[in-house]
Amino acid sequence: MWYMFFEVYNLRADKGEIGVASSRDGLSWQYLQIALSKPFHLSYPYVFEWMDDLYMVPESYRAGSVRLYRTSDFPTRWSFVGEILKGPHLVDSSLFRFNDRWWCFAETNCEIKCDTLNLFHADDLHGPWQEHPKALCKRPI
Repeated sequence: MWYMFFEVYNLRADKGEIGVASSRDGLSWQYLQIALSKPFHLSYPYVFEWMDDLYMVPESYRAGSVRLYRTSDFPTRWSFVGEILKGPHLVDSSLFRFNDRWWCFAETNCEIKCDTLNLFHADDLHGPWQEHPKALCKRPI
């Protein structure tokens, strides 16, 4: 079975929520339901497996943090694990594991969107996370 997580824009609440659909063949999809909804906007769901658990890191910069969720009943129920990074503008975070470390790319410029990418790292998924001092990538203006 294939599962796809995506942003569903809730017009009544004026915010994004995370929806889930399933497919047996990857071609025909059936919408299941909202898998994660919070009082703030959610989008860009990043789902991954680690140590026999499934996790999600949705984009949640309006909550002021990068938030980690673990499934309690896949694919429709997710429980908040904790904030792995805090900051006023951490957008579209992408996590990955490389050389026995966790890495996280995130857009961090609150003045001009989509021009600054920072890299953070940690020994453990739950942190503590640190900004990499030489990994700032800013596009020329």
